[in-house]
Amino acid sequence: MARFFLANAFATHAHGGNQAAVVLLPPGDERGLDDAYCRALGEDFKMPMTAVVTPRGEGVYALRWWTASGQESRLCGHATLATSHILFNCVETSAKEVYFDTLAGRLTATCVSRGQGGEVAISLPIGGPSAPSARSGEFGKLFASAAGLDPRKIEEVVTYMDDRSCIVRLTPDVDLASLKVDSRSLYPTIAHYCIVTQLDRTRAGGINSRVFIEGFGIPEDPVTGSAHATLAEYYLLGHGRGFLNGADPKSVTLDARQVSKRGGGLKVSLEDGRVKVVGKTWIWGEGEMVEV
Repeated sequence: MARFFLANAFATHAHGGNQAAVVLLPPGDERGLDDAYCRALGEDFKMPMTAVVTPRGEGVYALRWWTASGQESRLCGHATLATSHILFNCVETSAKEVYFDTLAGRLTATCVSRGQGGEVAISLPIGGPSAPSARSGEFGKLFASAAGLDPRKIEEVVTYMDDRSCIVRLTPDVDLASLKVDSRSLYPTIAHYCIVTQLDRTRAGGINSRVFIEGFGIPEDPVTGSAHATLAEYYLLGHGRGFLNGADPKSVTLDARQVSKRGGGLKVSLEDGRVKVVGKTWIWGEGEMVEV
């Protein structure tokens, strides 16, 4: 019998963060390979992301991610965090690490603490690389128009994924949380991620962000682990690294807050050539799947 869990990941309290459904299939269950079945789960749960998990033995799991509109994602940080927390608390109750085989390669999750609001560290591929491009000006003007923002409040725009995604960096004085953004107007010009960010000088290593993924049917994502793998590249290795003032990027931890309506928090750093993202999760529902 397949079990399911509902969780809030990268949350700072029980009812914040990003929601995920996690479907844990029995060992050897081939439904995890069935695109139609997995797509239907995503559409039925209608969560920002549904994780489909199949045990492979020795702490290794196959992991796939599906949106509420039935699209498969190549990488999802918050659903990976939620899955890890559920495994550490409900299945692998004495394990220190679990491993996931995914479209993005093998991911490692490390238990920091158990229980509701417990922390897990997940290791993600470094995002990007991001850099200014011929389309940076176009993307910046488009976002300023979508947000009703003075274009002079945009410090820099870099693009990545062959100009399908961008990072828009705003001045620290902009009230990013209060911006009313018409995300529909960003697509299809910005085909995938539009990550909007700024430095927050009130916290050591502080950055704020909001993430719009209209191309995946997500007007605004509450908290986005994969986007922070790209922000780590930008702030610690790329064009945004000026704020380091010469510090070793490996010694810096970003205190990241995604200032969406639900809000969330992450600790982001570089480790062993990858991005380590640490966050908290609360489980708020569980049950057994009914065979239909």
